[in-house]
Amino acid sequence: MATKKILYFKGAGYDEPEQNKQTDVGNPRIRTAFSDNKGKKIFMELRCNMTPKKLVGSDSTYFGIPCTVQYIVKDKNEENVFAENVFLKEKEFVYSISGILKIVNSIKNVHFDKIQVLRHLSGYSVFTENRERVNFGDEFVFDEGLFHRRVAIRNYFYELEKSEGKEFPAFSTWVDEDNSDIMHVLRHFEGYNKHWIIDATLDDWLKSMKQTHLNSPGVHGVAK
Repeated sequence: MATKKILYFKGAGYDEPEQNKQTDVGNPRIRTAFSDNKGKKIFMELRCNMTPKKLVGSDSTYFGIPCTVQYIVKDKNEENVFAENVFLKEKEFVYSISGILKIVNSIKNVHFDKIQVLRHLSGYSVFTENRERVNFGDEFVFDEGLFHRRVAIRNYFYELEKSEGKEFPAFSTWVDEDNSDIMHVLRHFEGYNKHWIIDATLDDWLKSMKQTHLNSPGVHGVAK
C-alpha cells in the first residue's frame, strides 16, 4: 500500500476558541509551507471567519478565508521572501479538514492525500526565530508519542504553579528549533524569569532539567 502524502499545518491561533466546537480543524488560524509537484515552494496561511454563515451547498456554519498564499523564493541575499500570489479559484471555503484539503489541492501541481493541524508542542513551526529558516509541512515527521510527553510536562508545570497559589499559571513552553528532543520552560516570577531546558524523551525528565539563560549558546527558539 502506498504511503499517504500528508501536509501538516501549525495551529497559529488559540486552541480552544468557540469556532473549534463547530469545526474539526482545532484552530481558527493555521499556516504551513510546502512544495508543489514541480518543486516550487509555497507558504499558506488560512483563517476561520469569526462570523458564522453557511456557504451554498454546505451545512457548515463556519467558512475559511485565505490570508496569504504565496510562492517562496530566495532574494539576492539568499533570504526567504514571498513572491507572487498563488492563484486560488475559491476565495471562501468550508473551514473543515476536508474543505482545507480541497483548497490545498485546488492549487496547480499540488496534491495531498491528507492534511493534519498540529497543536502547540507538536514540534512543527513554519518559521524559525527571525525567520532565518522555513520548515516545510510536507517534510515534517510528527512524533505523536513525544508530543504527548511534552504535553504531560507542560501539565506538570501548570499543576505546580496552581499548587503554589497562582490563580492563573504564568509560564511558557516550547520545543527547541534544532533538537526536537529538547523542551524549553520559562517561568515568570515577580520581577524576573527563570528558564530551563528538558530532555522530553526521558521517563525521568525532571533529572534532566538544566537552568540556563534564554540567550545562551545552543539555546534556540522563542517563548511561545
